[in-house]
Amino acid sequence: MIREQASRLLKEHELTYPRHELLTLLHFSRYGQMPMGRISERLMVHPTSVTGTVAGLEKLGFVERVPHPRDRRATLARITDAGRAAVEASAPALLGNEFGLGALSEQEARQLFDLLKKVRDAPQRTTEVEDEELSEEDYWEMPATAE
Repeated sequence: MIREQASRLLKEHELTYPRHELLTLLHFSRYGQMPMGRISERLMVHPTSVTGTVAGLEKLGFVERVPHPRDRRATLARITDAGRAAVEASAPALLGNEFGLGALSEQEARQLFDLLKKVRDAPQRTTEVEDEELSEEDYWEMPATAE
């Protein structure tokens, strides 16, 4: 619901939520550019999604693809001046909407932040279960595997 609300606000800036996320990542990166594979890792989305999102941003003139200077196999996505302007113009809309959390009191927002921080900081299970019979309860407690 939060993402859908943000998408409505971003539409007037010719952005979707995924495009805004990618542009913001590039905007705040050290050099305004990043390998496509690293974008995939940072946004935690499939590389195909990154390719499609970059293509859309490229058509808008917000991003350009450039060859990696040291790795011929890699391509960098680089934010353009128009892309920076789009991020700077769209950010106030999201901020004014309090990122969809305006319905919460300050105490509720803090509680939500603390709960989500706990989830984010939870240690990942590093041992793999091999050839072991799992009950349905065990299955749902296992972390998802990367595809």
